[in-house]
Amino acid sequence: HAKKGRPWAQYHLGLVHIEGCRVPESDFEAVRWLRKASKQGHPGAFLFLSHHHIDGIGCALNLSEAKKCAEHAMSIHGPFTAKSCDLLLRVAAAYSPMKTVEARKEMRSILAFLVGKGMRQAQCGLAMMLRNEDKDYHNAEKLFALAALQGDVHAAHGAAVSCWDLGEYARANFWSKVFVKTKGEGMDPDRREECMEKIENIQLDLRRLRDNCGGCGAALDGKTRLYCKGCKTYCYCGRDCQKLHWNRIGCAQGTHRDECLEVRSLKEKMKGNML
Repeated sequence: HAKKGRPWAQYHLGLVHIEGCRVPESDFEAVRWLRKASKQGHPGAFLFLSHHHIDGIGCALNLSEAKKCAEHAMSIHGPFTAKSCDLLLRVAAAYSPMKTVEARKEMRSILAFLVGKGMRQAQCGLAMMLRNEDKDYHNAEKLFALAALQGDVHAAHGAAVSCWDLGEYARANFWSKVFVKTKGEGMDPDRREECMEKIENIQLDLRRLRDNCGGCGAALDGKTRLYCKGCKTYCYCGRDCQKLHWNRIGCAQGTHRDECLEVRSLKEKMKGNML
């Protein structure tokens, strides 16, 4: 059937050459038959060819071709979208060590596409590019937050650091607590230690921030402190200072009112098991 040009047979013959089932195991033969099947539009053949081009198995390593194959599989057969997205994420990861302008552009393009599909790994990856390469902390924080709400521990750390750099202390406080609660689970030990140290420094600075009134700036040593009940980031001498700070523009988010309400919204999303 494969020799007669039937794509389903060419596809399966390619698979048995990969597994070495009743035929000699040969990645080169597998790629040859998978290419024949892909020329007739077989979506599964495109998926396997993408995988082979990423790893350079049975053919030359070609990330551009791997990307095209994954995109073809997605366009031909909708149910393969998730598998195609996983392959595209692998292509982006393969571009990661490359420092050329073309490679960074391709990586950014793939990640932006996957962000549109809601992939948290892509959200986190693109956020890191925005933060480290473009110094765009605002948009980086938005993407980190989206990924963190889907359970990405690295993203919770990235969101906390980005918010701190932006001067959004209430959100920095929120995300730092989220990261501490996860204890960096699943992270590389050295990376976890580094991230935890950074978060501890942020929390230390936040404690120092609460040593002064958020409204008038007076030292609160020995005084009764009134905490903001919404975000628990600021302390005040009394109600008048709290009202003053509530409507004062002092962070990238706008007034403390805007920032505090955003934190409350994030807390509600967390309660809804989004993390």
